[in-house]
Amino acid sequence: VHPVPGATRLGRHAVAPVARPGFVLAEGPILVSLARPQDWDGWAQARGVALPARRVAFESTSLAIQAALQGMGAAITAPAFVAEELRTGALALLD
Repeated sequence: VHPVPGATRLGRHAVAPVARPGFVLAEGPILVSLARPQDWDGWAQARGVALPARRVAFESTSLAIQAALQGMGAAITAPAFVAEELRTGALALLD
């Protein structure tokens, strides 16, 4: 059981993709954290979905989240890290 709908447990961490409301994951790009580069592929494999080919890499998850807030694509993170942004509607969980 995952604490947030759309979250997928990868090892000890539950992660989910987030983006500005209205973002379509299939159209990409995905924003990849070089600190956790395996998260997107692990999530997609667990969900049985294909990821868009276009990826933009960032040094950290925080930078990927900031880019998602600017509408540059979808980041993947623990929902708890973006709880306020989800609450206010600045970001939405993608499923």
